[in-house]
Amino acid sequence: MRGPLLFSAVALAAAVLLVAALLVVDFDSPRLGQALLDRVAEAGGPRLRAERFRLNLLRGLELGGIAVEGELPGGPIAVGAEAVVFRHRLLPLLRRELHFESVVVERPRVVMGPSETAPATGRRGGGRKDRPAEREARADEAGAGGEGAPEGPLPVGLRIGEIRFVDGSFSLTGDGGPTEIRGFDLALGGLGLDREAPSVLQGLVAAGTLRADEVVVGETRATGADGEVRFEGGHLLVEGLRFETVEGRFLISAMDLDLGRDPLRYTFTLRGDPLDANAMLGAPGRGGLGRARLELDARGAGSASSGLDGSGALSLEGGSLPETPALAAVDALLGRRFVVGSRYEPLEARFTIRRGRVRFEPFELATTTFALALAGELGLDGSLDLSVEARLPRVGLEIEKVPGAVLDALTDEAGRVVVPLRITGTRESPKVRPDRDALLGGAARRRADELEKDLRGELEKRLGRLLGRDDG
Repeated sequence: MRGPLLFSAVALAAAVLLVAALLVVDFDSPRLGQALLDRVAEAGGPRLRAERFRLNLLRGLELGGIAVEGELPGGPIAVGAEAVVFRHRLLPLLRRELHFESVVVERPRVVMGPSETAPATGRRGGGRKDRPAEREARADEAGAGGEGAPEGPLPVGLRIGEIRFVDGSFSLTGDGGPTEIRGFDLALGGLGLDREAPSVLQGLVAAGTLRADEVVVGETRATGADGEVRFEGGHLLVEGLRFETVEGRFLISAMDLDLGRDPLRYTFTLRGDPLDANAMLGAPGRGGLGRARLELDARGAGSASSGLDGSGALSLEGGSLPETPALAAVDALLGRRFVVGSRYEPLEARFTIRRGRVRFEPFELATTTFALALAGELGLDGSLDLSVEARLPRVGLEIEKVPGAVLDALTDEAGRVVVPLRITGTRESPKVRPDRDALLGGAARRRADELEKDLRGELEKRLGRLLGRDDG
């Protein structure tokens, strides 16, 4: 009895070891991998290329060196990935069926725009392109199945419950400069595909979450992006996307990108609160501006800033005016330190954005000693074109090339003078000059008003004397 029992135990142990080895060992499976890629293409997906195929009974099927190129409404696109792992259910596998419940795309790289080189794989330096002989050899191997391969079609079922993109990057080159997303993770569930849609993205139905370490648009850098996304009807819908920049915390409560339009069309609602107004003026951590709050509703087309239109409001809590180049230039023109360092009251400025320029409706920046009425435009490229009416004390005010008599003529009964200014140039190199035509015109009108007032008073006085004599 002992002999048979010992033999059975050894056989059982050997079987367990064999099963364990089968579960942990990786198998090269080019035929199965090629069948899967063909099935993806038949299901309406892109035609993929892969450098290696590996099957593990526990981890699933791994495809390495993935690459695909194509055209979208926004332009050419090239996609690469270090690896794509199809995780399957083990029990159907025992029945010679493959049902993939999830897909994990490791280190995907997406490049859109007129780039001459595209990432064939997710590895540094990109991947190599297939030579014709290699493609033919792999096709022959996939067709023959290799030694010991089963006959007939492989039963691959594409029932995918979730797809995750891990540590990816996205690069878009357009008229508005490069846009990059680094270190993004995207998890999508509820997957579906409309096979009649013009492209995979336009036919994709899915919902999930998105996070990214860093987003760079031109010179603007955002970190810690996190929100919810949904693909539906050819649109990418984003909700509750939060991120931070050097200026403060922002929230995109809703964004809609139309993936079927060329150029890409979009709408979004943005809120920023609280914001560092000093950083918005290029002086983070310096200056005494109060906290700011921004609201913007926008729409646009393409990647260039000139395609952005919108409207919103900027609210600013009370504080003191910092020494920015523009405000320092105003003080230099006025001949004394009027503006920089002055305490101001809370304000709100409403604005519109058209063709890359921000146009402010008239608003007032008021202090205890003076007030500035401002209106005009700021370019998203940093250019300035502002009209300013400075209501200042006349005492001690001297402006180069403006006669004192003109300032005297503009001075009201309270001893204040209105000085119209123009600010042009750029934010870093502003040019401030008095609006001499407005100064002279204002002085002439004020003098004419005074003459008219004096004349009216004299006429009334004489008429009164005349009527008094007649009554007598």
